Amino acid sequence: MFFAFLIAMVGVFVVVVGFGVAFSRQYTTQTTGQVVDVSSNATVGKSLRKAGLSIVFVGAAILVGDWVWYQFSYMSQDRVTTRQVAQAKNQIDMNEIKLQRLVRSYVSAMMKDPGSSEFRNQYGVCGEVNAKNSFGAYTGYRRFVAKSERMVFLEGNSALSAADFGTLWAEACGTSPTGAERR
Repeated sequence: MFFAFLIAMVGVFVVVVGFGVAFSRQYTTQTTGQVVDVSSNATVGKSLRKAGLSIVFVGAAILVGDWVWYQFSYMSQDRVTTRQVAQAKNQIDMNEIKLQRLVRSYVSAMMKDPGSSEFRNQYGVCGEVNAKNSFGAYTGYRRFVAKSERMVFLEGNSALSAADFGTLWAEACGTSPTGAERR
């Protein structure tokens, strides 16, 4: 960004110098150092105006080139296309689906009848599961938090007290009793 600003300042300086040369009324000769009035010599006046306007065009070209370069190099980096947003959303959704499947496999493995596991209100590592017990009856939905394959915590399980499970649930899943709240 600073480089683009610096080039723009050079362009402005060249334009100002060009206008100064093009519309000056006097100039100093290089050989004798004398100050010559431009209006007294039409040929010199035309030459100075042409040179000055040429310098102005060079300065303008620098400014236009700098603007085009800025547009393509800096501005294109800041723009996020609709396609990129959709791809990112799809990737996030895909990662969420993969995580849910993995967590479901961890939780199902803990059930008496893993194939009977039914899930609801799952987001990430939190949710609710209902599965059949050893008598073949569904036990009702219980909340779970699955940190890893070996760290699956079920509500009402003897591994954690109700208070400890509540604390774990609040930290991992938020305050929603169903686990549907996203953190």
